[in-house]
Amino acid sequence: MLELMLTSFPVIIQYWLLKRRGEHITVWNMHYAVFTWLVLAAILFMTVFYFHPKSFSGLVPFRLAPVVPQVGGPVTKIFVKNGEHVSKGDLLFTIENSRQNADVEVSKARSAEVQALLAVTRDQLKIIAGKVASARASYKQIAAELNTKNKARKKNPNTYSKREIERLEITLATRQGTLDSARAEYGAMKTNLDEALPAQINSANAALLKSQNELSKTEVKAFTSGVIAQVALTEGASASRIVRAPSLLIIPDRPDLGALRIVAGFSQTANAVLKVGMPVEIACETNANMVMQNVVLPARIVFKQDAIAAGQFVASGSLVEPRDRAKRGTVLVTMKLAHQQHEKLLLNGSGCIVQTYSNDLPGFTGHVISALGIVKAVLFRIKVWVSLAVGIGLVGGGK
Repeated sequence: MLELMLTSFPVIIQYWLLKRRGEHITVWNMHYAVFTWLVLAAILFMTVFYFHPKSFSGLVPFRLAPVVPQVGGPVTKIFVKNGEHVSKGDLLFTIENSRQNADVEVSKARSAEVQALLAVTRDQLKIIAGKVASARASYKQIAAELNTKNKARKKNPNTYSKREIERLEITLATRQGTLDSARAEYGAMKTNLDEALPAQINSANAALLKSQNELSKTEVKAFTSGVIAQVALTEGASASRIVRAPSLLIIPDRPDLGALRIVAGFSQTANAVLKVGMPVEIACETNANMVMQNVVLPARIVFKQDAIAAGQFVASGSLVEPRDRAKRGTVLVTMKLAHQQHEKLLLNGSGCIVQTYSNDLPGFTGHVISALGIVKAVLFRIKVWVSLAVGIGLVGGGK
């Protein structure tokens, strides 16, 4: 309508000229003016709608954090309810943990057993060390006695008999065997104390940590701060471990200001016009109000996806049939609000109307096309009024 008004000047001028000359208004003396009017309107329509595309598919996306327990079992107690705000680490609900508690006690007993075995082994090592010292002293005693008698016999063969010397040699060999056996037993016990038992202790401690970790999983806590939504739990019922059917949902708190993004899909024909840095106006339905305050918010395009989702496919057992994907996809762009304080005005999941404006065209014609954006700006605000009327049921479509 606004475009028709702006381009109606040929008809107005012709009408004024005819009236001034006193001629009657007929189809034959107005057809050139009307034709010119229609051509100019068509050109204006094409220019405005092409260089200033809009989208009705704007969306304020947000993430959900589904809460799924890592262990199964009946729920023993629920500590939260719908709409409650929780912080990271807060306890949400607990699961029956008798089996996990038993595993922890068994692991503790095993760890204590290995510690006791370590103490006993240390005492046994001391005993074996005494045996080694005793065997060494006995060996040295026999060796010294044999050496003394050998020296005496070399000076006087009649001092000690050969049989006495042989007896001492056999005794020395026996004492040597006893000493070697004691040393071997000491070495084995030392290896057991330094390597085998520490390995058993580490294994027992690891088993204890594992069982304690399994026990901690029965206390389901929040991994992020946010608001609880859709609690699907009752005490005594088994908690769902299926990701697609979580026990409850957490709507995480928004990050710091400046991180919020709005996405929208534009017609594929607008791909050549849409550019990063392009000015945008956004009007979300949840912001609509009677006085139109903080309804139309300025923004800029910060990212344009270089692929259209409708064309994606993965390898499967059948060939791709293009007719199965006859529905055309859209060019996805991501926008950021120009003023960070406006982020608090947007509700997660809001549907928005997005109007873009081309302002980087060169030359005089480019400036004219950019100036024509005022037409879209006016129409955009009219559409916001219409969406408000539709939303409240005045025009239809209200719920």
